[in-house]
Amino acid sequence: MVVVFGQKKGGVWKSMTALGVAGVAASRNLSVIVLDADSNRSCDKFLQRRSATNDERIEKSLPELPYIKRETKTPDENIARELQELDKLYDLVIVDTGGYENNAFKTAVRTADIVYLPTHPCQVDLDELVPTVKVLNETEQFIRNMTDDMEYSIDARLLITGVHSNSKEMLVEAMDIVKSLLKWCSLSSAVISHVKKVKQIQADGLTLADLDKPKHKDRAMYEILFDEIMGKRQVRAERRG
Repeated sequence: MVVVFGQKKGGVWKSMTALGVAGVAASRNLSVIVLDADSNRSCDKFLQRRSATNDERIEKSLPELPYIKRETKTPDENIARELQELDKLYDLVIVDTGGYENNAFKTAVRTADIVYLPTHPCQVDLDELVPTVKVLNETEQFIRNMTDDMEYSIDARLLITGVHSNSKEMLVEAMDIVKSLLKWCSLSSAVISHVKKVKQIQADGLTLADLDKPKHKDRAMYEILFDEIMGKRQVRAERRG
């Protein structure tokens, strides 16, 4: 399965969320690779730190961390064919890339099973998504014309991030705002909340799924997202277009 996390706007927790899902997949003994095609290289740097932490654990005779393979591509590359090959080798292929101006994104969505568009719950951030959603729509139309498959569609899902766990009003407001985009995307059942612990463990390349003792309560948000990816949970709101 190929899952793309794409957004042109920075600061919407795109890479962090992709890594959180990868951590859950690895903890469940799935083979997982994260392909970093974003110019910031956030995922690649994180996984390098994870590798260094794992080396230290091995030296101390501690249990190894669940393995997450990493690979990088430049944002201007066509990565469709490579994703097809990686899909044969891994249970889960996660792609971290930019939005509508990014060729890696444009080519990845043609291969992806699911495309997640992370966004903070505010109108400004949602406005930034419109050009990316337009590219998805144009890609759908192109493939329909090329294949004569008028039913072809990209499974794009809005993913609300950056919500404080005690801010129910913000979440309700976000749900109302995203209604305007449901013509082109569905809305994920997962909500990625602000969790201080996530930032605290980044320096060691750890995800919440690695914190088994004690099991961190907030890892559930990534498990919900993972279960949705695997088809064990329905989206919150279906695409209407």
